[in-house]
Amino acid sequence: MDVPGRFSRNAGERYSSMLDYSFRDLESIGEIEFLKPRKGLRPYKCSASCGLYMCNAWRMNNNRLTNIRGIVSTAFNLLDRPEHLTWLDLSFNKITHLTNEIAMFPSLRVLYLHSNLLAEFELCLRHLVQIGSLYSLTLHDNLLDKDVNYRNKIVLRLKQIELLDFTRINEEERKRVHFYGRIRGVKNVAFQRNHQLH
Repeated sequence: MDVPGRFSRNAGERYSSMLDYSFRDLESIGEIEFLKPRKGLRPYKCSASCGLYMCNAWRMNNNRLTNIRGIVSTAFNLLDRPEHLTWLDLSFNKITHLTNEIAMFPSLRVLYLHSNLLAEFELCLRHLVQIGSLYSLTLHDNLLDKDVNYRNKIVLRLKQIELLDFTRINEEERKRVHFYGRIRGVKNVAFQRNHQLH
């Protein structure tokens, strides 16, 4: 499992480990601004200039969130440097879809989305592919993982990731998925030609 702070360029220098809003019965991300985070093993560091949390990891797992609306504005109201956020946990919620807000954290390396209600595969991938820094992703235990080609589709589209659902993507798998992509592309072209003929 990934460790918060591990991928931060500033880890151990000026950031505390994580901002923890797990198990708070949240229905919307905006509610966070009216709550104090859970106490961690270490006290939170706050910026002397603005009083915002100096964290590069943010935990919102095990709540009742149905979407991620407002995540960027909330990050700017809570975090000293939201552009340095590297680790985000949204697992065990009721999130049904993603928006382009998920791609607005340029340093994001680890994203946990498992155990939600995500169902729109293509829409989900369309937003995730924009996170060029993404290293580790979890999407298992969503409605979309019922797709027989679930893992192949993700590895094919999200070429930047190295870990999917806590399992490393090795070279052999990448070659196999590349072949799957070529076959799929040939089938799509054939289908389109047949459709045009009719």
